[in-house]
Amino acid sequence: LALVADLPAPLVAAIREKHSQAAEASANKLVDRKAVASLLSSLGIVLPDNVRTEEFIDVMDADGSGDVCVPELLFGIAMLRQQLLEMQRLTTIFGSMSTSRRNFGRLSAQCLVRTLGLTNIEAEDVVFLGDLDRHADGRSAPSEATIDMVEFHSLIVGWA
Repeated sequence: LALVADLPAPLVAAIREKHSQAAEASANKLVDRKAVASLLSSLGIVLPDNVRTEEFIDVMDADGSGDVCVPELLFGIAMLRQQLLEMQRLTTIFGSMSTSRRNFGRLSAQCLVRTLGLTNIEAEDVVFLGDLDRHADGRSAPSEATIDMVEFHSLIVGWA
């Protein structure tokens, strides 16, 4: 419930209004999965590329009824908002850490040693675990391994 409390009041009012309109337009006065997708769009809510609409609605439809009530909708949008804000914060942190001209936009183990105070072995382990494309980008030595923003985000969120 704390997530919902963090939503701006004008957004909450708009969500309630759009939900009410969608329910009124429905024969059974409920907002089904199809209507939720339209409702999100009408609010200007765009899902991140890694989130499919059906999956998002599955998460929102907490009781599994196939319909989404106002509390479910508010909670789902609050979760999405929190994820987007978190990604913005991580992007800022990543940008401040990724200043090397040689590996611009990527973090190396040496960068993690300098910025986070990890030992070389710890930093190499972190990069190894996070470097999802290590076999696809032609690097041969572990010392060349780096992680990009998406890998950094996955690593941080996965460990949180």
